[in-house]
Amino acid sequence: MAKENAKLAPKPTPPQATPMQPTPQTSLTPKVRVVDGKIVVDEESLTVAAQQKEEYTKVVTEEAHTINSMSYVNRLSNDRWSVEDTELFFRALSQFGTDFSLMAMLFPGRMRKHLKKKFCKESKVCPERIDAAMRASAHATLGSYREMIELLKNSKEIIKNN
Repeated sequence: MAKENAKLAPKPTPPQATPMQPTPQTSLTPKVRVVDGKIVVDEESLTVAAQQKEEYTKVVTEEAHTINSMSYVNRLSNDRWSVEDTELFFRALSQFGTDFSLMAMLFPGRMRKHLKKKFCKESKVCPERIDAAMRASAHATLGSYREMIELLKNSKEIIKNN
């Protein structure tokens, strides 16, 4: 019975020359369509329209300085040591030995690293003076310690006032 109903139903007619739906983006493949049961290549899809070259009018310039591996290095300041500061350095060396952290309190604008570099430089340039200051630290007296404590207090007052 199903065969009889199938025979009575009208046959669908094949579509006549229906081109494929155009896609919104440009396709680089040829398009085909079916005409009277035959596959026909669409002639219009064989040629591709050249794209217009866009001209860029926006120019980007960088105004910032260049960044490299040395950009974030914390460098020590390169201040010269005066004669008075050098003499104070050797007095402090004779009092405190190589305790550069304690000695840094006598020099308000300098850090421990500055004093360590000064020590290394002076040990190369004038090792006799370094040896003399280190030998004198063993013979420090109470009066010399009081003198250095006064210098420390004065340097702290100078730092507070600035």
